[in-house]
Amino acid sequence: MSRERTAHVYLISRTISPGCIVRVRPHLNREDELLLPGTFARAVIETNRVAVPTLPEKAVV
Repeated sequence: MSRERTAHVYLISRTISPGCIVRVRPHLNREDELLLPGTFARAVIETNRVAVPTLPEKAVV
């Protein structure tokens, strides 16, 4: 079944598989009981290009 859903990505893996696959954890905007944990999906991820202040990981104690 192919159906479009919208979600916000809250976690992105730091590794890329040899097949150029990156694991992400989305939070659906509207829950869907037909989707099960661990379900695979083909996704289009939109990003905004907003500059935000950041710190290197070593700077956080």
